[in-house]
Amino acid sequence: MKNTFILLLVMVFMGCEESVEKPSGFHFQGTDCMKCHNVDLAESSHQTFGGSMFLVPGANNDDLTNSCNQDLYMELKRADGTVAFDSRVTTKSTDSGFKALGNIFTLKRDGEIPIGVYQVRILSADGSEVAQSSSTPTHTFSGNYKTVENDNDSNRYSCNACHGVSTSQLFPNTDASLCRK
Repeated sequence: MKNTFILLLVMVFMGCEESVEKPSGFHFQGTDCMKCHNVDLAESSHQTFGGSMFLVPGANNDDLTNSCNQDLYMELKRADGTVAFDSRVTTKSTDSGFKALGNIFTLKRDGEIPIGVYQVRILSADGSEVAQSSSTPTHTFSGNYKTVENDNDSNRYSCNACHGVSTSQLFPNTDASLCRK
């Protein structure tokens, strides 16, 4: 109960809502997506995966000039190279999340992330690889999503909970030219 109150208090002061006019493409890039999305939206709009892609590691959060200017998708690959999940299949190009520059997301209404250990690949709409985690699967997904009741993100669903905090931000380590429309 105490954690819920503290989280709600932080949301009031940090602003999960966009009540102030923001520049086009702005949507809290670099901030832990699930801290707001899985708290203040309808359950069908809760995220099952979320993160932000910057042009270079070390960019300031919310820096639109260094945000990847592309609609981005996420793919999970098994150790044998087969695809376990491809958000290009489930995420609709009309989802309002694509108004935010460089943000990557999947929504609960589009299905759950399969449980397992995967290599994560970030793709453009045509399937070109923008970035990838190491070539061997290292990201564990257990189905235990971050919520108000569960603030632990040891499951890698919220990229920005680690990237930009304890490790480098997500950046196009495969083809940076794909970050320009």
